Amino acid sequence: MLRFDMLWSAVPFVALVRVDESARRRGVGRALVEGLCDRARALGATFVLSSATGNEAEPQAWHQAVGFQPCGELQGINDPGVGEIVYLRRL
Repeated sequence: MLRFDMLWSAVPFVALVRVDESARRRGVGRALVEGLCDRARALGATFVLSSATGNEAEPQAWHQAVGFQPCGELQGINDPGVGEIVYLRRL
């Protein structure tokens, strides 16, 4: 499952990605992201944003594996001292 929102009514943002454990490492997450990117392009977007908690290495690695690059970090929205890494994927 991939849920996306439109931030500020204009920017596609991956709000949630969940793949059942039995289906992981089979390209399901990548296919979901590609589908979102196709949809975002059709809407005229030039990039998609996403994020991952700064203390979780696996989601960070996944983002980069499916074409996202870190572009910033938000502080103060997670536990103290844990940032939220923002990722950008150009279309």
